[in-house]
Amino acid sequence: MEDFIISKSSPSISCSDGGCKKFERFIKNVYNDFTDVKFIEAEACYWNPYENEVGFVALVDDRNWQVLAILLLHELAHAKLGHKEYDFDMELIDMEVEAWGLVEDELAQMYNLDFDRQIAQQRLDTYQAWLLERSKCPSCDAYGYQQPDFEYLCLQCRKAWKPNDNRFKHIRKKESEAKPIFCDFGAFDKLLK
Repeated sequence: MEDFIISKSSPSISCSDGGCKKFERFIKNVYNDFTDVKFIEAEACYWNPYENEVGFVALVDDRNWQVLAILLLHELAHAKLGHKEYDFDMELIDMEVEAWGLVEDELAQMYNLDFDRQIAQQRLDTYQAWLLERSKCPSCDAYGYQQPDFEYLCLQCRKAWKPNDNRFKHIRKKESEAKPIFCDFGAFDKLLK
């Protein structure tokens, strides 16, 4: 069988057996339905708003094609929703929840895929763990709150720290001097909206 190639800028998927034909059709349909988005075969799924690019993992075997399709649709949902940047970590969590909601309510149905809430919940759990780790004080292990400059402040020992922004590797925290406790209620109000 021939390789499936839509165009030079489109994703290609090699199919030597019938095992990936459904995934191949799915990718072709998504590509044709969203011509304004660039789809790139990658090692992980991602949304790059600056390049208007969705990275997706190519099919490994027939058993996981729907999981990979749902993950691609999640990244596509970020594109459809216009997700770009966030000022607070909780805003990122909100974007993730919103994107999963669009996959469940619209995109999965559009491609006749079964939406497995467990997949979405597992991914959201990783963000929750990431958020907890970022907000944990490196000095006393209490949890702090995030300020507008991505710096966290511990309510217990008043230490401040700024974690790195990597969501996929080890979190590092750069401590700064203790600060007087100041609560920016306007920032909290923004998070609650």
